[in-house]
Amino acid sequence: MPKSMVKYLNMLTSLCPKCKDKHRCWQEHLLKYHKIKIMITYDISEEMLKYQKSKQSKKIKLTRTDIMNYVNNLLQPNLDELKEYLNSK
Repeated sequence: MPKSMVKYLNMLTSLCPKCKDKHRCWQEHLLKYHKIKIMITYDISEEMLKYQKSKQSKKIKLTRTDIMNYVNNLLQPNLDELKEYLNSK
């Protein structure tokens, strides 16, 4: 698992800085109460699997680095969005 995914998961489990209640920064909460759209971890995993399958069907050998780079590229916009929100207390 890439470091960025671990960081993302840690950020998702942090308490929402804008809510008085003890809500976590899950995708559903952020979308419903703060209009912030981020990918859920399941979707990220599904995208990674689709990427792997598409490359395998074309007989392209994937390295671990290729997969990590793909996941990092998927995660980065979500990380940026979440960081911006968490830092905007």
